[in-house]
Amino acid sequence: MKKTFFGASLALSLLLAGCANEQAAEISQLNDRIRQDSILLSEMGQEMTEIDEAIEQVLDYTAAQEGLEAGGIDLSDASQAERLGKIEDIIKASTAKIERLEADLAKSQSSLLNNAGLRRSIAAQKKLLSEQQAEINRLSGRVEELEVENSTLREENATKTAKIERQSNDLQAAQASIQEAENRLMQIQDQVNQAQRQNQAVNDQINREYMQIAATLIEMAEDRKGLFGNGKKQRKEMCIKAMQYLCMAHQRGVYQAMTEINILQGHKKLGKYVKYESCNSVMNK
Repeated sequence: MKKTFFGASLALSLLLAGCANEQAAEISQLNDRIRQDSILLSEMGQEMTEIDEAIEQVLDYTAAQEGLEAGGIDLSDASQAERLGKIEDIIKASTAKIERLEADLAKSQSSLLNNAGLRRSIAAQKKLLSEQQAEINRLSGRVEELEVENSTLREENATKTAKIERQSNDLQAAQASIQEAENRLMQIQDQVNQAQRQNQAVNDQINREYMQIAATLIEMAEDRKGLFGNGKKQRKEMCIKAMQYLCMAHQRGVYQAMTEINILQGHKKLGKYVKYESCNSVMNK
């Protein structure tokens, strides 16, 4: 935004400067016309002086002519006629010059009237030129301020750019470290998964052993021929022991073990030994 304002201010300054130059040229032309009119007035004044002198000569010759005629001078005399001819020529020339000067005077008066309007126009143009110059000065000052501000912003931008580059490098280094850590974590996770699979295989084997031992004990309790001595006591111990293994398997997540416990407690011959037992009770025996 500041850069746009700087360009707009500079463009406006150049535009005002161009207008000021055009108006200065126009004012110079008007001043030239005024100087020309002043020269013309000076020449007219000189010609008016010459007219006055010519009029005085005419009056003198006229008076002389009247004196000659009154004195009885013969105007048919060649010398007198020549003199009078010269006087008439002077009168004609003076009259023509007076007429020409009167026309020039009328023209000059018209020009002076126009010059009055020109002077007013010049005054208005000078006032406008002064105002525009003041605006140019103000904008020039603002341009200088913006240049200083722009220089400051460039320095700040350079500092921020360097900081961003450092942060970017730090971020890349951190990302590389994270990637290395993720790779190590994946390796560890693979090892854990492998260990879990191995552990699960061991657990499955243990659970199968628990279930198999319980099944063997139940079979032995059902087979009377395999029992010696106090068979009833031995059956009860076998049933309690079988239920203990089934409870351990159930605690390890073998849900089939609870089904086997229910079957054992409902057994026609062996159920009476564990019917009122629970996993908590048999595990404490």
